[in-house]
Amino acid sequence: TGVQTCALPIWAVNELEFLVGSNPARADLVLRLEGRLASGGVELAARLPAGLNGIIEWSRNAADPASWMALDDPANQFAFQAAPREIRVLDAGDRTGARFYRLKIYGP
Repeated sequence: TGVQTCALPIWAVNELEFLVGSNPARADLVLRLEGRLASGGVELAARLPAGLNGIIEWSRNAADPASWMALDDPANQFAFQAAPREIRVLDAGDRTGARFYRLKIYGP
């Protein structure tokens, strides 16, 4: 089995939805975590609004909150930026079995 290219819409709720500027009723205002199979693993990318931080995490068990871990990549850093920024990381980890990804958002 392989990894397919995908764009996963991420819906936030209440205050966080306001902060990220998303609107589930409009496809152009949804924060996305995009993934594609690359030569060295799975490349993941997300564009963050100014003033927010996001970390791309992975897990083998999406239902277990304790199993989520930040991807080990220099671009995947905890830092609030004054301008919008893109996070682009490569998951070169073990490609056997299922791997789930998410973008965890932190407000100011």
